[in-house]
Amino acid sequence: KNGGSDKIHAAVLRRSPRIGLTPPLRANDDALRRIYNKKIVMRHIPFLCGMDDEAWTERRERHRKEFEEGTSWMVEVIDLKSSRVIGGSGFRTVDRHKSEAEWGIVLDDTFQRQGLATEALNLCAAHAFEVLKVKTLSANTTRTNTPMTRFFEKHRFKRGPVHRDDHGEWVRFETALPRLPHCS
Repeated sequence: KNGGSDKIHAAVLRRSPRIGLTPPLRANDDALRRIYNKKIVMRHIPFLCGMDDEAWTERRERHRKEFEEGTSWMVEVIDLKSSRVIGGSGFRTVDRHKSEAEWGIVLDDTFQRQGLATEALNLCAAHAFEVLKVKTLSANTTRTNTPMTRFFEKHRFKRGPVHRDDHGEWVRFETALPRLPHCS
């Protein structure tokens, strides 16, 4: 293995047979940005696509700061076979008072529909329950994102209310922990 691959594997916080989750590392910023800049990947959350340099840097620095503070847990999804960044996942917010974390995922289009989002969800759910002591996972998706709606329903998330913000209409989903199978 090359030095970069060794560093990625050493940074893995949680792993399944195919993927690992790493902290929001500066070394991964460009690879993750390439994924976020793909319109096909971001079609349901276009406001995150095509950020200018300043906005992207601010977002990544905020992820690192909040990761350290424990107020969010945004991680990179790594393909363990190639050591390649294939997406981002984790918890946009962690509310310890409500014992709730809001989960999300963005996967490169070439890695979608292979069960990797399920693996990422299971890894994140295990971390939420075991480390963060969270009892509820929530998630939001646009009303038009049928694949994600099906994903949440398949994984026994309960559909909640629709809410609106500057970016459109969102459907809230939630599930109690521990009820998802998880990997270590």
